[in-house]
Amino acid sequence: MAQTTSGLGSTRNGIKTCDLSQVFATSGADGMELYALPTWHPVRWIFIKRALLLIDLFQRIPRPESLMEMGFGCGILVPELVSKTDRYVGIDIHSHTGEIEEALSQQIGLVDLRYGDANNLEFDDNSLDCIFSMSVMEHIAEIEGAVENVARVLKPGGHFIVGFPIENFVSNAFLDMIKLMIGFDRKVHHPTNHHQILAALGLHLEPFHERPFPFSGSVAFSLYYTGIWRKPEN
Repeated sequence: MAQTTSGLGSTRNGIKTCDLSQVFATSGADGMELYALPTWHPVRWIFIKRALLLIDLFQRIPRPESLMEMGFGCGILVPELVSKTDRYVGIDIHSHTGEIEEALSQQIGLVDLRYGDANNLEFDDNSLDCIFSMSVMEHIAEIEGAVENVARVLKPGGHFIVGFPIENFVSNAFLDMIKLMIGFDRKVHHPTNHHQILAALGLHLEPFHERPFPFSGSVAFSLYYTGIWRKPEN
């Protein structure tokens, strides 16, 4: 897992990321330190792999004029996402927006980060071309309301690029290992499972492209779901 660092942040496997030495984990569910594990570590590999799969999905849609990241966390993917759009905005529910914004501004220039709740998105109806969310949906208890809000603010034909863990005995064992490393508890931090997320998505959006990992043809036996969901034109 090659990594380079410069004044503009870092590059991990070709993805532009923030310089982790300049930011911090914003909650117990952030997992930022897992990206800083040795390059041979399997947990680090899986964390980076999910990001690679999601970023790769941008190749399947037109370049969005506007992009909102739902759950920017420590800002690790902000540099990459800024490069994918003409107008980026990130939202999160933690109280460190200003500090992360200031740290990122020293690396990539001014960036628009805001406090925001998925169930109360403060964007106009039909105003965004694309929404990006990596490992956020499983943290939302009122998942149907969140997806309904995503659909509301997307333009007709707009895309939701989303990733979340698939719950099975293998993925549960993996997350329980992470609990031993950073104190993350899936039973506390993941009130919603992939069945509930997919059901909510299907009520308000239509599947455009789905790619579970590692078995692209099977959700049930995979570890992580990545996909693009599209708001119908009418």
